[in-house]
Amino acid sequence: MPIRTDTTGIEQRYLLDMIDVAQGRTLEIGCGDGRMTWQYAEHANQVTAIDVEVPALQTARSSCPQPLEQSVSFMVGSAIRLPFAPNTFDRAVFAWSF
Repeated sequence: MPIRTDTTGIEQRYLLDMIDVAQGRTLEIGCGDGRMTWQYAEHANQVTAIDVEVPALQTARSSCPQPLEQSVSFMVGSAIRLPFAPNTFDRAVFAWSF
């Protein structure tokens, strides 16, 4: 399936309408190269983004905008076995992952 780019910003508007990321901690599961992360991270308090694909995480880390380096972190992790204690996050974002 080819990757499509949301040039109109519809995905970002719906995402920000559905979840309030301004407070608390957000876990993004299956972040890949950070394509979706960058759509909401500037509005977020704290984001931890995980993926099982190391090359994709390297792309996400290297494309992190400098102003977000303190509030967004990336790490290897799987939704099957989350590497976090219970109640670590206030919400989870899980989209376009399989």
